[in-house]
Amino acid sequence: IIPIVVNADSLATWFVPALARAARETGAHFEVLRADETVSTAALRSRTVVAALTATRAPVPGCISTRIGAARYRAVASPEFIARHFPNGTSASSLAAAPMLEFDRHDTFQPRYLRAATRARVDPPRHYVPSSAEFARAVELGMGWGMLPEAQSAEGIAAGRLAELTPSRSLKLPLYWQRWNLHSPVLDALSQIVEEE
Repeated sequence: IIPIVVNADSLATWFVPALARAARETGAHFEVLRADETVSTAALRSRTVVAALTATRAPVPGCISTRIGAARYRAVASPEFIARHFPNGTSASSLAAAPMLEFDRHDTFQPRYLRAATRARVDPPRHYVPSSAEFARAVELGMGWGMLPEAQSAEGIAAGRLAELTPSRSLKLPLYWQRWNLHSPVLDALSQIVEEE
C-alpha cells in the first residue's frame, strides 16, 4: 500500500480520478490520508507518507517538489444569506457580524480573505464543517459564507444557488506535489499522472 496525503478540496474536485487512473495503470493500492495543504508536509517529514499534495514549495529534506498548478478560491454564500447579512455590500462591520464557515482550525482561507477585504482585525462567529462536500452544502444552505474552489462553486454560482461576496476578489492557492526522491515505478507513474491532471 502506497501512503499519500492530499487536502480535502483536491480530493473532492480532481484528485480521485488521477488516483483511480494510477491504480489502473500500476496495479498498486493506495492509502490516502487527508490533511490541510498547509500542514501536509509534516507527514513527509515523519516518513508516514511517500508523497503529499501541499501548498509548500520548499522541498522537505529527501524530497522533490513540483508545482502542479493553482486552485482559485472565491468567497461565496447563498443569495439569501448575502441579502440578509450584506444588503449594502461587505464591510469590516458586516463581515465581523456574519457567520463564517471554516473547514477546521487549520483552515486559512477565510482569515486571508478577511484580512485582504477589510484591512482590519475581525473575528466573526463561525461554524466548523470538516468535510469538503458538506462544507459546500452548508454554504449553499445559508449556514454562513465560506471560500470554495472554483471547481466546486462554479455550478452553484451559474445555477443561482451561490453568489460571490466580492466578485472581483479571489484567492489563489499554489499546489505542489512533493515526493520522496527515490526511484519507484509506482511513485514515478503516480507523480506523472498527478502532474498531468
